Amino acid sequence: MPRSGKNRKVLSNDDSWILHFRNPVTPEIMWDEMIEPHVDSAIDGFIWSSGAYTYNFETEIGEPSDSRAPGNLEQFIAKHGGPLTVIPKLCRKAGMDFFPSFRMNQHYDSDMTDRLRLEHPEYLINRGEEPLKGSMEWGIGRGLDFSFEEVRKIKADVILETVERFDVDGVELDFMRHPGYFKVEQAISNAYLITDMVKYIRTGMDKLGEINNKNYDLIVRVPASFNASLGIGLDVETWIEKDLVDIVVAGGGFIPFDGPIGEFVRKASGKNIHIFGCLEGLRPAVDQLTLRAIAANYWNQGIDGIHLFNLYSMSASWKQNELKELSSPDTLKNLDKRYERDRSYSRFGTASHLHMSFRNGIPKTQLPMAIENTLTDEIASVEINVADDIEDSISKNILGDCELELLFDGFDDDEISVVINGNNLKWKDSITNPNGWDFIHYKADTNWNYYPSQLDKKNDAGFCAKWILNPELVKSGINTIEIKMIKSNTSRTDSLILSNVRLSIKYK
Repeated sequence: MPRSGKNRKVLSNDDSWILHFRNPVTPEIMWDEMIEPHVDSAIDGFIWSSGAYTYNFETEIGEPSDSRAPGNLEQFIAKHGGPLTVIPKLCRKAGMDFFPSFRMNQHYDSDMTDRLRLEHPEYLINRGEEPLKGSMEWGIGRGLDFSFEEVRKIKADVILETVERFDVDGVELDFMRHPGYFKVEQAISNAYLITDMVKYIRTGMDKLGEINNKNYDLIVRVPASFNASLGIGLDVETWIEKDLVDIVVAGGGFIPFDGPIGEFVRKASGKNIHIFGCLEGLRPAVDQLTLRAIAANYWNQGIDGIHLFNLYSMSASWKQNELKELSSPDTLKNLDKRYERDRSYSRFGTASHLHMSFRNGIPKTQLPMAIENTLTDEIASVEINVADDIEDSISKNILGDCELELLFDGFDDDEISVVINGNNLKWKDSITNPNGWDFIHYKADTNWNYYPSQLDKKNDAGFCAKWILNPELVKSGINTIEIKMIKSNTSRTDSLILSNVRLSIKYK
């Protein structure tokens, strides 16, 4: 159990959108559009994004932010005291705990406007120089370099200011916004410096807790594996071993199916540390069938709770109904789900500082995969992990037909064979669609982060082949799909690409 002794199940991160879209913002608007929609939902912890280099609250140490809507924060502080004066009271009214969240670095493509980086270019990872565009050094170069004591100290002191001055239940250190804290080649060797900063914050929170007679929880959001975390300078294993943190949000939610969240669960076993799985709306993961599958896999691997990111603007109805399905493994039983695999860098190119920073912190995955002729009997195979108790559902006669879908790029009358769990699937039995497949996502041409979000169908382009499966062909745990090129189109100049796989579980 975390230091607070609280067994929270769902935490929701809000990116302080209301300062941008509601000018002038008032406590009443904050309640109506930001906090009240959480009432009667499964969310028991509200997380407010408080800034990175400039801050969205009434700080006396850091530089206040004025970038989202000029003058809005200033007027809110003058009239109402400020966000961290008002929001905790609203959260108490709604029955939620409150945590300010800090983006630990920033790699946006927009011009630098904060005083710290403008006045101290020597603190930048690239030291004010401009590496080759498209390189990782270029991508994270304008972020702060945490090898400097001054950088770590100012960040830590602003964080501790929120614990000292406001009615908070702890803080969140968001290391997934944005990954990249040192020069690429120095990240692993400098990891002890981030550990030192986390320990400094932990010690400060504990001292303030003694003064305030309160136990504060420290939340960290980190890359999806220990290796990926260490690769950017975060020694999360040591943080767990030394009991420096209370909740670890494992992964930014971009590779929820492929991420090894179980290694975090095993490491925290026997300790008073909770492991949360992240649902990231922009993965994309807004479609309820996909969200159910992600949550089921998380719970099946032993997580303690769910962390929502970029889902804060979903409607009150969604929070009070669909979200409750995701908040417990028991509520997910016997509900239709769509299991998938994750695609490497599906959203992140090399022409953006922001995108490159995410590539720095998100492990590569198997897909997309080229399907080529082989010289021997080797076969391309993809595994999908199913959390549902398939065998029990079959015995109870509650499982309906299931579906396997393969999405190809560049399919051109190729002859391929497909096998699932050792069972051959006939190509003539497949339902094909040259226009890919659809899924539910935020509606195009709308501000997805403007409450309440609007949802609509979105298309994943490609050539889709779908098989209706007898449920006896599917099993709990690992399902292996093998794809072999029998004969490729002779006019082909590029590889046939398997871009994604979906396995849908349907109940009667």
